Amino acid sequence: MDVQGHVVVLSSPNHLVSTLALIAVAGLIWAVFRDRGITTNISGQQLLGGWGYSTQIDVSRRTFLASLEAKSHHLSAVSSFIRRYGGPLFGVTSTHQVIYQKEGIERFLSQPLHTLGNEPVAWTIHVRVFGSEDDPALRQKTSVARKELSAAVEKVYMSDRPASECIEEANIPRHAYSLVTLSASDSLTAWESLAQYRLLVSETKDQPGAAELNLFNLIRSFGAAISIPMLYGSDYMKRNPNVLRDFWAFDNDCFPLVMAGVPLWAPLKHFQEGLAARARINRGLAEFFERLDKHLRGEDLDPTLDLTDVSQIVMERNEIFNKYDFKYRDRGDHDAALLWGQNGNMQPSTSWLIIYIYATPGLLASLRQEIAPHVSISTADNDYSHPYITRLDMNGLQKHCPLLRSTWLETFRVANEPSSLRYIAKPLQVTPESATLQPGTFVTVPHAIHQHDPSLYPDPDRFIPDRFVRVDAATGERRAPYGPLKPWGGGHGICKGRVFAEKHIFAVVASIVSLWDFEPASGGEWKVPGMRPGTGIMRPTEEVRVVARRRRYVE
Repeated sequence: MDVQGHVVVLSSPNHLVSTLALIAVAGLIWAVFRDRGITTNISGQQLLGGWGYSTQIDVSRRTFLASLEAKSHHLSAVSSFIRRYGGPLFGVTSTHQVIYQKEGIERFLSQPLHTLGNEPVAWTIHVRVFGSEDDPALRQKTSVARKELSAAVEKVYMSDRPASECIEEANIPRHAYSLVTLSASDSLTAWESLAQYRLLVSETKDQPGAAELNLFNLIRSFGAAISIPMLYGSDYMKRNPNVLRDFWAFDNDCFPLVMAGVPLWAPLKHFQEGLAARARINRGLAEFFERLDKHLRGEDLDPTLDLTDVSQIVMERNEIFNKYDFKYRDRGDHDAALLWGQNGNMQPSTSWLIIYIYATPGLLASLRQEIAPHVSISTADNDYSHPYITRLDMNGLQKHCPLLRSTWLETFRVANEPSSLRYIAKPLQVTPESATLQPGTFVTVPHAIHQHDPSLYPDPDRFIPDRFVRVDAATGERRAPYGPLKPWGGGHGICKGRVFAEKHIFAVVASIVSLWDFEPASGGEWKVPGMRPGTGIMRPTEEVRVVARRRRYVE
C-alpha cells in the first residue's frame, strides 16, 4: 500500500517482443485488447508520471529476467536492442531506464528527493487516475501541502502503537464472526453481496449452516469494509452504501486504462462504468469533507450526522486542506488516492494469503496451532455454541508466529509486482561503473523480477510457506525476515502504510483462520487459480468458489 503513489508498469504475460510491439500502438487499441493478456500493472508502491515516459517493461517475470541477463537465446536480439548504456541499465528510450540488478539499489533509492524526485509522478497520478483538475495553481498548492498531508498519515500508519490502536478499535474479530451469513432471515453484508453469495443450508441449533461464495472477492471486500471506516468513520459508509462496489469497479476496470492513457471518451462499457464509479467515490468524499467542515463550525443541522469515529488522520488532513484553501472537490480527489492506497493492494493480498493457507496441504492446521496462544476462543454465552474470539494478541502474532509471517511474505513474493520509479533531478549513477543518468529522465527498479530469481529463491515457481523461516543457531529462535524481498518498494518512496498494513492483514487472517472453514465448492481438491496482472497485486484468472462453514470447536 502506498498512500502517495509513484509507477506504472506495462505488462505482457507472454513475450518481451509482444511488449515492445505494444509500445508502438495507441492506448485505445491496447485497451480494446486488454483482456487478451496485455494489461497495465500499477504497483501500490509506485505510480508513474510523465505521459511520454509511462512505458516500463514487465513481461512474464522469468522471461524478462532471462532476457535482461541475456540468458535466453531467442530474446537476445531484443535484449541487445533495448540495452543502451551497459551495466545495470536497460532502456526503451533514452529518457526512461530500467535498473535490473540488485547491487547498489538500496543506496541509489535512498538518494534525497531533490536528487531523485517524485513530484511529476505524484501529480500525474492525481490527474490521470484520480481525476484531479489539471490546474497549475492547484498543482503548486498540492506540492506545498504534500509533505504535511503525508505526515498526517505517516504518524499513524508508520508507527507501531498508533497503528495497533487503530486495529484494536476496529474490533476485527467481532466482524470476522459475522463474515458469512448463514440464515435466510438475515440481510447480507456488502462484502457478501460482492462475493456472489448463495445460501446452501440455514443454520439452526442442531444443524450447521453453509453458504457458497467467491473467496477472493469476499476477503478483499471484507477487509475494505473494515479499513475504510477506520479513516472516514461509519457515517461515511452509511451514506455511501455502494462504495465497495464502486471501489472495485474503479480498481478493476478504470485504473489500469486511465494510467495507460486511454482517453476518457473511449467507448468501452466497463471502462465507462469504472469512470462513473470513480466520479461517485470522489463526489462522496467531497461531500464528506463538506459535512465535516460544517459540523466543526457548528453549522450542520442534520440530527442523524455522526462523525465521532472519524480518524485522527482525516481530521488532520482536513485542517491542512483548510490551511491551504482546498476546494471540497479537490479534497475528494486527493483522498480518493488515499482510499485507494489504503485498500488497492492490501485487500487483494489478504485474499491471496487466505487462498494459499486453505489450499496448501497441512498449512491451515499448522497455522492454527501456531497462532492459538495468541488468539483466545470461547463458546460461552452463545446459544449456538459458535466459537468467537475474546482476545487477539497482535504483538504475539507479529513477533512469535514465524510461519504466519513467512506465509505472508511468500504470498507477497508470488502475487505482488512492486516497482520503484524515480524522476532524475540531478546527474546520478547507480554504481561508479554505470553510465550517468541525466536530469529530466526517469528510472524504474522492477523489484518483481528478482522475486522469481532461482539464485535468491530456489524452486521459485513453488509456493513454499516456510521459505522465509530462519533458525538462530545460538538461541534456536525461529524468525521470518524479509531478506532480499522488497514488497513495499524502497528508499524515500517506500510504502507509507506498511506498519498498519501488516497489522491489518495479520488481524484479519488470524481471525478468519480461527473461526471459519472453507472447502472448494466443486467438492474436489483445492486449486490455486492462475494469475494475471492487476493494479499491483495479481488477479485470479478464475473465480475461487468455496463453501463456508463455521469452524467446529470444542472447549
